[in-house]
Amino acid sequence: MNCFRLLEHTADIGIEAIADSREGLVEQSVYGLRKVLFGEFEGRPLEKRQVAADGHTPEETLVNWLNELLFLMEARRFLPVKVEVQVFSDTDISASVTGENVDPDEHPLRHEVKGVTHHQTMVGCDQQGWRAHLYLDL
Repeated sequence: MNCFRLLEHTADIGIEAIADSREGLVEQSVYGLRKVLFGEFEGRPLEKRQVAADGHTPEETLVNWLNELLFLMEARRFLPVKVEVQVFSDTDISASVTGENVDPDEHPLRHEVKGVTHHQTMVGCDQQGWRAHLYLDL
């Protein structure tokens, strides 16, 4: 079962990503981030971008990777539609992100996100699968 849900937080908003694999957490985290920024939308896989980041722990690596993607989404106005993870180790994430450029009239920005924070970030696995908690600074 791959999914995400938004988590309430006092000044921020959180994403709980749930997936069958560690790589699936990356994909579900992207979909949660995209929903916070742009809401629901139907995107087209017109362009492919390679996004990579590193860190010292799985949590730091995922936060750093999502901040790279946040830059693509807000500054470059790129909407990810599909994520194909090549690597998600404790210290590296590399993925191809396919999507389209944002039309501001068609996809207005719903929330400005300053960044994905390290506060209360968690990546783990239990009997039910993989789970990540991430918080966004709005």
